[in-house]
Amino acid sequence: VSVWGNVSISGNASISDNVSVWGNARISDNASVWGNASIWGDVEIKTNKDYICIGPLGNCSRIITYIFQSQQVSVGCFLGSLDELKVRVKEKYGDVSDYYPAINYLKNLEAEYINNQFKDGK
Repeated sequence: VSVWGNVSISGNASISDNVSVWGNARISDNASVWGNASIWGDVEIKTNKDYICIGPLGNCSRIITYIFQSQQVSVGCFLGSLDELKVRVKEKYGDVSDYYPAINYLKNLEAEYINNQFKDGK
């Protein structure tokens, strides 16, 4: 576990394994973050539905961590949007990579999240 910056972990929240948390991230309530997840920035993880990890992917067996609230993705040292990740993958691997199905899946989840936020008026 690596924690640095202005991180807050409270309530029944737990982090374990190779998790990295930094910036102003807040892990609270009953959220459990484990595996190789990376949580960062000005986000609040309250439940396990606030983020998703997919992997291992690529020839380095990386884990993608996607945070719904910020619509940001972390893979290795990359931080950015799904569109930025797709550009980076194309530059590095060309048109064939196991990252593409994961990115497309996350884009669908992102669209669902945005539609639900809009319907809920948040």
